[in-house]
Amino acid sequence: MIGGLDAVVEQLNRASRQLAEIHRAMWASQNALNAALAGGRPEIVLALEARLTAARGHVHDSTSELAAAADHLGTYRAAI
Repeated sequence: MIGGLDAVVEQLNRASRQLAEIHRAMWASQNALNAALAGGRPEIVLALEARLTAARGHVHDSTSELAAAADHLGTYRAAI
């Protein structure tokens, strides 16, 4: 059981790191898109910016949640 828990904790930590990389890539893509759209129709640019920011926020939140799940599971593992 302990080995299984260790494997799950490592998977959660790996997924959290991967999502952090995705978050960084999303940020860079959003910045590049903003530069490309500079001077475009404001309502379109602002709507796109809001959606991309929300999506990036969800990815960022998922990273934190996965890390917290790994910590909780690690605490449980240590208690058994």
